Amino acid sequence: MSFLLSILFFVGLICSSLSFKVLLYNTGSSKSHIQFGGALVNTLVDRGHVVDLLIMSWNPNVNSNGTYLARNIYRINLNEESPWTRMDHLVDSMRPQTVSFSHPIYEETRQEFCKTLLNQSDFIERLKIEQYDVGISSLYDHCGLGLFYLLGIRSTMGFFPTPMMDWTGWELGLPMAPSYISDLLCDQT
Repeated sequence: MSFLLSILFFVGLICSSLSFKVLLYNTGSSKSHIQFGGALVNTLVDRGHVVDLLIMSWNPNVNSNGTYLARNIYRINLNEESPWTRMDHLVDSMRPQTVSFSHPIYEETRQEFCKTLLNQSDFIERLKIEQYDVGISSLYDHCGLGLFYLLGIRSTMGFFPTPMMDWTGWELGLPMAPSYISDLLCDQT
């Protein structure tokens, strides 16, 4: 019986030592995106990992962080107004419109926030000292993946709080999942 207890003790010891230090990069374009990223943080911490959260504050009207368990929460803001606030759906939410991720304002927002982050060399050096094991990035912009490269994080993952965007599938060489595409033949009610 003591042999079995010894084995269980060592298996438990090994499993408990498999926690990782994670940096989660989240694009703060809306409250729902922040909540989704925060839920990922909470789940990872509940599973024994140490997680720091970096929020790119595209939408200054979203002040929440979505988590109650992150060890550290960092926010990147611009010195001037975020270009994201000029998106049609934020300017006039009552007018019918389509949010396009090839919209010039979307591109401007991605570029401005990434430049602001990458120009903060002291902050990046602080993050390097952390020696994160894993980087998880919202794929609404690719700055998180570039940041992980600069920080020397070799294990990286991406997530979408929505169905995967076509352009990300194309960039990664993945087909668009058919479950996200309406079948015109079956959609006739």
